[in-house]
Amino acid sequence: MKHSKFRLFIGLLLVMTSVFSMMLPAAAADAKPLHYVAFDNEYYHDAIGNAYGFTNTEYIDVKDDENVAGAIRLTFEKSPYEYNGTYDKNGHTGVFDPYMYLPVYEMGEDLKCEGIGAVVVYVRFQNEEGHDLKVSSGDKAGLFVGTATHPMLTGQGDYIVSSAGYKRNSGNWIRLVFDVSKLPEWKGDLQLLRLDPLSQPNDDVDYYDVAGFATFATAKEAKSFDCNFKALKAGASETKTSAFSLGMAFACIVAAFGINGDLLKKKRVRTALVLALVAVLALGLVACGDKTDNGDKNSPATSATPAPEVDPEVALKAEKLQKKGESGDYEYELYETYSKITRYNGLDLDVTVPGEFEGLPVKIIGYKAFFRNYNLKDDTIGITKLTLPDSLVILDDYALAGLEEAVEIIFGKELYKIGSNSVENCYSLKKLTFTGTKLRVIESWAFSGDRVIEEIAIPDGVTTIENAAFQYCHSLAADKLSIPASVTTKGKALTFACTALPDGFVWP
Repeated sequence: MKHSKFRLFIGLLLVMTSVFSMMLPAAAADAKPLHYVAFDNEYYHDAIGNAYGFTNTEYIDVKDDENVAGAIRLTFEKSPYEYNGTYDKNGHTGVFDPYMYLPVYEMGEDLKCEGIGAVVVYVRFQNEEGHDLKVSSGDKAGLFVGTATHPMLTGQGDYIVSSAGYKRNSGNWIRLVFDVSKLPEWKGDLQLLRLDPLSQPNDDVDYYDVAGFATFATAKEAKSFDCNFKALKAGASETKTSAFSLGMAFACIVAAFGINGDLLKKKRVRTALVLALVAVLALGLVACGDKTDNGDKNSPATSATPAPEVDPEVALKAEKLQKKGESGDYEYELYETYSKITRYNGLDLDVTVPGEFEGLPVKIIGYKAFFRNYNLKDDTIGITKLTLPDSLVILDDYALAGLEEAVEIIFGKELYKIGSNSVENCYSLKKLTFTGTKLRVIESWAFSGDRVIEEIAIPDGVTTIENAAFQYCHSLAADKLSIPASVTTKGKALTFACTALPDGFVWP
């Protein structure tokens, strides 16, 4: 009898152990980031449009790494110059100095430096043949930061995080870890992260792929992160019951039944053990299903907008190309009812864009048509004033980006859409003039990086302003912003890192 009671006691103890094991969280395989952004879809292609020293950016699918689904690929610009130690007024060397801005606002609009001790970026280098490259052991990456108390781009001071060497992760990708905990001005709102991928030229490198970035409380945690952005996006959780705990629970139940074989003849004992087994299974199901919502909290916001009565872009882009041509400084394409400017090659300072080619009105200025137009012999000389024709309907992505000397841009009466990144990084731009009332859409990052513009008056009739349309416009004044009641769709972080705006400013 004593042995039977002892076996019963041991059996119940094993059952209780199994229940307890089911309630234990799984041991974390690696540290959990405070915030993260995985570049796993084409939305992020435009999010990092602020890049210098690269000739092209594009989204690519990644099939050779289990940690990520996609990446943003940047193509290195091969500079014909040699570094002479001097910088122009915009801080550029005119030579090898590539950098890119990470879309900080995608991690949250009120991101605070306090609590963040390290930043991880997941990257790789490739050549044109698609071979992964190892960078030299002495080369390092740099991370510049901007905060509400020390914005980098206003010239108030730069802080470079202790450079991170290229440490190999799994496969051919590289994990960069930056310790930011000891920066003297690391406080307040985090507004800027600028990544400099290489500290010295490397002619073998053609492509720089960036798959994502994350923040951590400490550098130690950051170094243990396995960069599995797929698992983060899928909602993998540290609270999920481990396979070990589940196996242990079932082992305990089996042992309990085995030890008390004789007692199983008693109905009460059988009932108790069966109920215990059911309880364990129920707890297991609950625990396995208990997932912290650790997916990408910052997935791109959809900006679906009720379509205007007539969307002219749809009809225009449905027309078939008839021929290509050149006239003076312009390259263009002719369609059935309109012409499209594809490239401006002139060196004039005051440019008035013609309203037609071969009798067809100019309705589209195409992708990068005026991109970074300046005198190749003297990059301080470029367009200072640009007047667009009244016939223009669509300003395509990056159409006017990088006009660093442009002070004034005048938009025509028929303008309907300003595309993504279309007027970004116009560092001298002070005046925007809207002459018409047909503008309806301002897409993401449209005026990003226009540092000195102080006033923006959005014309009545605009219905959609997308994400970060005016980010890094450091001189924007709160009393010189106006937005009409017609705007029904507003993206996030419209005025992100606009340092002249007061803390807590909310776009009206």
